[in-house]
Amino acid sequence: MKKILIHDYAGHPFQIDLSRELAKKYNVTHLYSGSNTTPQGRTDKNDSDLETFNIDSVKLSSTIDKSSFVKRWFQELTYGFKLLKKIRKINPELVMSANTPLDAQFIIFLYCKFRRIKFVFWLQDMITFTASNIIKRKSKILGLIINTYFGFLEKTVARLSYKTIITMDSHIDILKSWGVKDTKIELIHNWATLDDYPVIDKVNDWSLKNQYHDKFTFMWTGTMGMKHGPEFFVDLAKKYANNDNVKVVVVSESIGAKWLIKQKEKQKLHNLDILPFQPFSDVGKMMASSDCLICVVSNDVADAAIPSKFLSYMCSKRGIILSIKDDNQAALIAKKYNTALVCNPDDSNQFLKCCDVILNDSKLRNTLSVNARKYAETTFNLSNISQKFIKFIK
Repeated sequence: MKKILIHDYAGHPFQIDLSRELAKKYNVTHLYSGSNTTPQGRTDKNDSDLETFNIDSVKLSSTIDKSSFVKRWFQELTYGFKLLKKIRKINPELVMSANTPLDAQFIIFLYCKFRRIKFVFWLQDMITFTASNIIKRKSKILGLIINTYFGFLEKTVARLSYKTIITMDSHIDILKSWGVKDTKIELIHNWATLDDYPVIDKVNDWSLKNQYHDKFTFMWTGTMGMKHGPEFFVDLAKKYANNDNVKVVVVSESIGAKWLIKQKEKQKLHNLDILPFQPFSDVGKMMASSDCLICVVSNDVADAAIPSKFLSYMCSKRGIILSIKDDNQAALIAKKYNTALVCNPDDSNQFLKCCDVILNDSKLRNTLSVNARKYAETTFNLSNISQKFIKFIK
């Protein structure tokens, strides 16, 4: 039985579930970062898991510090060498790596090339594009340096990997411009696992505990950086400050959430709740406690990836507001299948208007939620999706 290693730095639920599915055919080890603060999937091996599936974390001595560029860079380099040690010990025939800081990715890529291990670059997020654009907001010179350095790493790995997986149609032409051969490009759209986000009544243990069962609840869940428009949630809380039936809830521990905590106190936003990440076992109930789930990605980084939270949101059968560039893959899905209201992330007034519409139109909310769940049930079939990976793993 072929031995493969799947590494997802973020620990996303759908990639862990893919590893569990592939373990029906291969001996699979799944690795993820144990030093990241992002929400993660079912990272414990349970009784129903096959013997051919193993999961383990790669841990640093401290949590990744995303507030310090220099410290984070050294931490990510260290992570790369720790990951390399795990790969050496496991000695797989194929390594597939996703969401990995580029320095760490380059380290394990070079090792795999040296050892003639097939390396699959799962390009979830175009890091060069995202990082350089965010840093450019503070320093154009530093943004240019990052673009040049990260660009070299990312393009080299993409060109020389056994396969490079992309998740958005628009990335095909980008990879070709990098010199990646057609035969090396695999387009596999992202998905969410239906079982992880079941359809549950709004009145449940979690909503009762947090007293959202009888409120109209706007909710954001997951990582919130400054690229995710945290200021929109201040505007939203202000808009409904005098409406006791409306709650604005952000479930996150990231930079944007920390900024919101300060704004809540400073501006006395009593209807804005910022909660820490919840246990993965509660995520289904948590999302079911909402009436409208919100996803925001700023225009200058929207070409880098499809937001995975939007795919998870569609599983939960709730109204969705998607504030993103209108040619992003998520926006195209939302408009084609009528699964969410789409608005411009540069226009707070347009966002707030969508919030008003979805609050006051229960029929529209129901239509969006039914369409979203139908799309998820039709598209997110893990058995079918896994065949796209099996095709090139062989």
